[in-house]
Amino acid sequence: MIQKTGSIYVYFQRNKGHLAGGILCSILAGMGETMWAFVFQKIGELPGDMTKAAILRLAGILLFTVFYYAVSQNACAYFRRTFLKRINIQLKRDVFDAVLDQDMIQFTSSNSGTYLSVLNNDVTNLENNYFAKIPEIIQQTFIFLGCLAVLCCYDVRVAGMVLVTVWIPAVVPFLLGHRISGAEGRFYQSLEQYTWKLKDFFGGFEVIQSFQIETETKALFGSCVKDVEESHCHSRFWESSCEVLSLSLTYGTLFFQILCCAWMAAKGKILANAMLSILYLLSSINNPVQNAVRAILSVKAAR
Repeated sequence: MIQKTGSIYVYFQRNKGHLAGGILCSILAGMGETMWAFVFQKIGELPGDMTKAAILRLAGILLFTVFYYAVSQNACAYFRRTFLKRINIQLKRDVFDAVLDQDMIQFTSSNSGTYLSVLNNDVTNLENNYFAKIPEIIQQTFIFLGCLAVLCCYDVRVAGMVLVTVWIPAVVPFLLGHRISGAEGRFYQSLEQYTWKLKDFFGGFEVIQSFQIETETKALFGSCVKDVEESHCHSRFWESSCEVLSLSLTYGTLFFQILCCAWMAAKGKILANAMLSILYLLSSINNPVQNAVRAILSVKAAR
């Protein structure tokens, strides 16, 4: 039914204005993340200059950074909300129109519970795990690029080392993404059958009461619920396993990067007052990769 729209990417084309606004705000939010490195640098320099003017200057920089960060993040959230609202309206209307455009034979070839499942379960899945994740991936990408660029200004050697090692957690979607997709697909198939049977149970309430088959109906419903939850549990297993693996690789990579920076600082190759900013940037570079990996896993499952 959704094939009538040509491709799922048509929804990005229809809402390219909101998507462009979200990308612009993501760039601004990425700049906001890099401003914190400047704040930490000033904090590192403060012990050598504890004058009233220096403290007031630091307070002013901190207030401006907090204000800029709050405004940019709220702007990103606004475009994300409106982007998702418009896509949900368009997607549900397209699916509903496609159902009504069928002739009677086509319509009755599928149980109406299938259409309910598409409009409720599948559309919600696309919203939460696909359309909501694309702007997040874009935002995390700009945060990553911005912080990496600032790190290059501090020390190109550290930036090169980070650029080589930061991609280690990114292998998880390529290694286990198909497992998540398969488990997620089986879950939504069982959820469709659950919706289909639930509709039939409620629609046949009079028959159930007339023939006094409440016990058999409850047993069938219990079996259906068990199948749904078992497939959901299997899907959660692969999601959590991939997330734990990705998180472990991220922390391991970050630990290695910190050790390298500590060794360079001990050798006098990194200024002591820059270490606080560099450590912040290391975290700000690895976290977007971790968040993007998690979002990519969701996108692969939703597709």
